[in-house]
Amino acid sequence: MPEKEITTARLVLRPLALSDCAGLQTAAGRREVADTVISVPHPFSAPMAEHYIRLRLGQTNRSRFQIVHTQARPISSRCCVMMT
Repeated sequence: MPEKEITTARLVLRPLALSDCAGLQTAAGRREVADTVISVPHPFSAPMAEHYIRLRLGQTNRSRFQIVHTQARPISSRCCVMMT
C-alpha cells in the first residue's frame, strides 16, 4: 500500500524522498545537531544525506516519513520518522 501524505494547519507528514537530500544535509549538518546526536557526523555532507535516504528507502519493512512545517520555517525544522 502506498504511503500517503497527512496535512494539518502547521505540518505535513509525507513519505521520505531523494528530493529531501539537501534539506537533510542542511538540518543534520548544523553544529547544534552534531553536538547532541553522537551518531550524526559533522560536517554532514550531501553524499552522506543521499546515502542515508537511499538506505532508509531500501528498508521495505518500515515506513519512512518526513515532517515539514507548512509555513515558512527554517529547513532545520525537518525531522524524519521511522515506523516499524
